[in-house]
Amino acid sequence: SSRFWLEPGAPPPTRRAPSADSGPPPRASSRAAGKMPAEEDEEFYVRYYVGHKGKFGHEFLEFEFRPDGRLRYANNSNYKNDVMIRKESYVTQAVMRELRKTIEDSE
Repeated sequence: SSRFWLEPGAPPPTRRAPSADSGPPPRASSRAAGKMPAEEDEEFYVRYYVGHKGKFGHEFLEFEFRPDGRLRYANNSNYKNDVMIRKESYVTQAVMRELRKTIEDSE
């Protein structure tokens, strides 16, 4: 199944690693106190998760964009006893603006 949210007023993201017992999937949010989502100075946070439990256990793909431009990626597949892939990088504010525009245009 796939989960994606864009919500004002969502709680700040957690720093824990995803696990099979961690409850509902993480959220993507756009948040700021009393401001409209389209305002440029608003903090912007996106987290995307898609996964399932099947023949090879809990398999998922997850990525997260934090307001400071930090991008985190995780891909867990146990197919042929594969290991979890985790990557981390930073993107520019231009990339963050384009991501935000893409999400807002898709609603």
